[in-house]
Amino acid sequence: MIGYEMQAKGLSEQVAKLDRFDAFASKEMRPAMLQSVRTIGAHAQENAPVGLTGEVAGSFRHKVGQYAGSAGDVYGVVSNPVFYARFLEFGTDPHWPPSGPGSKIEQWASENGMDAFLAARKIARTGVKARRFLFRGFRESREEIDGFFARALERIANALKV
Repeated sequence: MIGYEMQAKGLSEQVAKLDRFDAFASKEMRPAMLQSVRTIGAHAQENAPVGLTGEVAGSFRHKVGQYAGSAGDVYGVVSNPVFYARFLEFGTDPHWPPSGPGSKIEQWASENGMDAFLAARKIARTGVKARRFLFRGFRESREEIDGFFARALERIANALKV
């Protein structure tokens, strides 16, 4: 009878390293995600309309979290808590904006040498055009983000080598 015998060298070491995959992945993926959301936020801030106060441009926040299950499953969020930032990002349908003394439209119109009623009427007729500053920030950051994660994956692969 013919038989074969096989011996795997380094298998126990490799299995031990694979058992620690979550630790390797977490150590590398979270920083890559943090770099990514910071980069997106910086580009979005550059693209954001400044207006009177610079409130939208100066209010970007970011957060990095981890999904339950695997340490390599991370997520990142870039947000802006300013109430009207979403209307600038996505635009609006025609509507009559809040107006009157002290309103944002009144402040904006006086700063730009316009009549607040005329500005409000234009918004009532055409809405507000989407500025897409956060989307553009993401798009402008794509290559950098790809690089952050490529380097993280390379470091994980190197850590798993026997």
